[in-house]
Amino acid sequence: MVAVTVILSAIIAAFVFGMAGQIQTTHMVAATEQRTSTSTVTVTYMGGQDAKLLQGLGVTVDTNTTVDWFNASGTNGVSVGAIKTVPASNPGRNYIVVTGVFTDGSTQVIAQNTL
Repeated sequence: MVAVTVILSAIIAAFVFGMAGQIQTTHMVAATEQRTSTSTVTVTYMGGQDAKLLQGLGVTVDTNTTVDWFNASGTNGVSVGAIKTVPASNPGRNYIVVTGVFTDGSTQVIAQNTL
């Protein structure tokens, strides 16, 4: 009984004094990737529950090529259904990562695939 009390006290103290750190929420949006030719990949933004919080997207191909895709709608955010074509020269071996940037300043991987 004493051990349970001590453990619960430690957990409560950690939250009260901020030792547990910041817990980030996961945003619900999606994108798809598709190889459209031997040298290009097309990324389509599909939207989602938190679409209104998305400010922009970044597409990285093989960790060395980043294409920023911010304000693709011309206003605030990326339009659902927006398409971006990026260069990708190694068919079947390109590692594609789509990252979202949100209004709260957070970033999150939206999609990743090897094409």
